[in-house]
Order: sequence, then C-alpha cells, then structure tokens
Amino acid sequence: MKLNISKCLVLPVCQNSSKIFNYDYGFDVLDQGFVSLEHKESFKDLGVLVDSELSFEQHIFQKIIMAYKMLGIVKRNFIDLHKTSFMLLYKGIVRYHLEYAVSVWNHYRLGFIRDIETV
Repeated sequence: MKLNISKCLVLPVCQNSSKIFNYDYGFDVLDQGFVSLEHKESFKDLGVLVDSELSFEQHIFQKIIMAYKMLGIVKRNFIDLHKTSFMLLYKGIVRYHLEYAVSVWNHYRLGFIRDIETV
C-alpha cells in the first residue's frame, strides 16, 4: 500500500507553543522530488478534533453545539412525546454526540463536565 502524502501533516504536541521547533518534514517522491508536509495546529481524525496541546477544548465545544442542535430538532419535531419515547430519542440522537470517542478526549475539567451535563 502506498502512502498518500497529500493526507499527511505535521502536528507539534507541546504544552507551551513558544517552545515548538519548526522543522521541515517531507518525503522524497520519485516524480515530484522533495514534498514538504503541511504544519497544522489541529486536525480531525476519526471524528475527534485533536489540537497541539491535546486539550480537546474545540472538540468538546463542537460536540456540545451539535448535541444542542439535535435536542432542538427532537423538541421541535416531537412535541407530544411520552417520557420513555423522549428518552429513547435523547439517548439515540443527542447523547450519542456527547459520548462519541469519550475514551480519547475524556473530560476531566469541572467546567467541561458542567457544560456537558447541562445538555
């Protein structure tokens, strides 16, 4: 299997962004010569937004916004629902967004926990 260089990038992981050294990483390709890799501060991999500090703040906020959108759709379209039916919809549509890949971005800060629990 060949490596797709256009999908490769460099993500420096460091707590203090001032201590990051910027090196040019790349590959020597037969037809194209030396191809330099793009530097990014964050990228999405398998639905999880990974940033250079591994804080997952952007990912958590995006998931909270998406959960609120789904909750709004459920509330608008299913006005007269029985409590058990609402719980099934909530667990299947809303809570799914909050729990996707939680083992990777496990929320440990009280502010994030509070924000997630309010949904």
